[in-house]
Amino acid sequence: MHSSVFLIAIVCLPLVLATIPFSDCGSKVGKINSITLNDCQKLPCVVKKGTFANFTVNFTPNKDISAIKIEVWGKISPLPPVPFNPGSPDGCKNSSLKCPLKANTPVSFKNHLEVKKMYPTVSVINRWQLTNEKKEKIICFDISLRIVD
Repeated sequence: MHSSVFLIAIVCLPLVLATIPFSDCGSKVGKINSITLNDCQKLPCVVKKGTFANFTVNFTPNKDISAIKIEVWGKISPLPPVPFNPGSPDGCKNSSLKCPLKANTPVSFKNHLEVKKMYPTVSVINRWQLTNEKKEKIICFDISLRIVD
């Protein structure tokens, strides 16, 4: 009995923790190792109105970082990018990151984006950018999302 439960857990684990493809948009002070978003396994990631898009970004900074600013945008072609509220823009407070970050030490950035019911049913490129105290891009990535009812 225990071995079958263990086998099912091992088989299902990659489905829940599958990393998704992303576009790096100029990470300079860090290297993105992987990104997971809800239970998304392929792009575009489908997110339902009235829920949260929860994600984890595993990355490794290449230098010490004492301050982090979080910025988020949504781009619906052909319109210009629209800023989204990341909650607290201070990545050292109210986030999974604990500053200062140490060079060459992997970290996990966990956050979420509220998908409001008022948002249109549409495909959107979601951009997340973290910058340091010198306004250098720590990490920057784009993920393709599809907002549905």
